[in-house]
Amino acid sequence: MNKFILFLIFGLITFSPKIIMQAYCLDLMPTTSEKMANVIYKDKKKYKFIYFFTSWCYECNETLDKLHKMQLDRNLSQKYNFYIISLDDDNKKLLKFSNTKIKNKSKIFYFNRFDEIEKFLIKTEINYDNAVPFYCILNENNTIIKEGYFELEQLSKVIKNQNKK
Repeated sequence: MNKFILFLIFGLITFSPKIIMQAYCLDLMPTTSEKMANVIYKDKKKYKFIYFFTSWCYECNETLDKLHKMQLDRNLSQKYNFYIISLDDDNKKLLKFSNTKIKNKSKIFYFNRFDEIEKFLIKTEINYDNAVPFYCILNENNTIIKEGYFELEQLSKVIKNQNKK
């Protein structure tokens, strides 16, 4: 009986944190340039808000938490679909980072090969300027209406202003 209890305690200590973390972490989705472009271009009902980030960028992490709250906003989610794309060149670091975001269940797309990022940017004609965070807003017809960097405080205003149009 004592061995069983020790075995049970060992199992709970070993596996519980992993199960709990998986239940609350970012939802990482591997993709390719073609798949990602198709997902965005087939979305003709709403505006698209595309957010590019890296796990090592402090401001990106703050913005990621703010975007999660914005995704939960009913008014914004009726008009916008949010696409969050990791530009990390090391997916192991991205996975480790995702385990720290236990309250954020956002879907994060990532590319397995770095050249896929470039292909995606070319296909979508997004003028990424090699700085993060980077934002891009597309209308229902997939025309870029705003791209670049906005201050974190201005992010909600930018989206809400587009929402009024």
